[in-house]
Amino acid sequence: MKKRKLGTSITDLFGIDKSSYINSINTPASPLPEFEGLTIYGVIRSKGGSGEKHIVKKLSQELIASGKKVFICYKNTIESDDYLLKHFLPKEISVLINPQDISLEDNGGVINLNWWDNNCVIEVFKKIKKIKGATIILTCGTDTAGYMYERIRHLQKVCDKIFIPIDSHVHFSVEPAIDICEASDLNTEKLISCWWHKVRVNDDTQHLLGIIPASDVSKENERTIIEYVKNKTNEQNNDSLVPFLTNLDLC
Repeated sequence: MKKRKLGTSITDLFGIDKSSYINSINTPASPLPEFEGLTIYGVIRSKGGSGEKHIVKKLSQELIASGKKVFICYKNTIESDDYLLKHFLPKEISVLINPQDISLEDNGGVINLNWWDNNCVIEVFKKIKKIKGATIILTCGTDTAGYMYERIRHLQKVCDKIFIPIDSHVHFSVEPAIDICEASDLNTEKLISCWWHKVRVNDDTQHLLGIIPASDVSKENERTIIEYVKNKTNEQNNDSLVPFLTNLDLC
C-alpha cells in the first residue's frame, strides 16, 4: 500500500477535502451590512501570534488620544480577570461590559460579542451608536489560526478599515496575508497590512512596525516590504495608524 505523505494541516493528515472541511466547520452568516453613524474598525490576524493584540492596543491608544470612546468587541470570550484587561489594554477601556448593560454613561470598554451573529451585532451597534464619540474595534482574541478570508469578507462592508497584523519572520503569516491583499473579491481599499519585524537594538528586542496599504502588497514586492520594516531603527512600534484614519476624517 502506498504511504500517504504527511502534511502540515489537519486536512492533509486525515485526507479530508479541504474545501468541504472549511465549509462544514465554518459556514459564516451573510456579511454584516453597512451601519451608518458609527466608525468601525476590524483587526484580523493573519495567524496566531502575528501581533493582533498589539495592533488593537495601538489603535485603541491613538483613538483614545483623539477623544474617542473605544469599544473593543472580541469574538472569543474574554473573562473579567483576563490579562488583556488587567495589564495590557489602556486603562480607560479596561472594563468588561455586558452587552445588555451598555449605557450612555459608558466611556468605552471590552464587550464579548460573537460577530458571526448578525442580529446580536446590530443590537449592540444600535446601543453604542447612541454614545457620543463612540468607536468600535472588531477583533478575534485568543483563537486558532485560519479563516482570515472568511472573517474579512464578513466584516468588509461594516468596517471603515481592516488592519491585518503580519509577522514578517513567519511564512505562514506572510503568505495568507499576501493572498488576501491580492484577492479579487475583497475590497482591498479597506485593508491595511501591519508588518511586524523583530530586531535587536542595544541588547534589547524591539518589534518594529510598518503600515502598508493592501494595494501595495504582492508577492512581487514582499522582499521590499520586509526590508522596509527591517530597516526601521527608531523607537518601538514607530509607525502610526492615525494617517489612515485622519485621511478619511475618521479620527
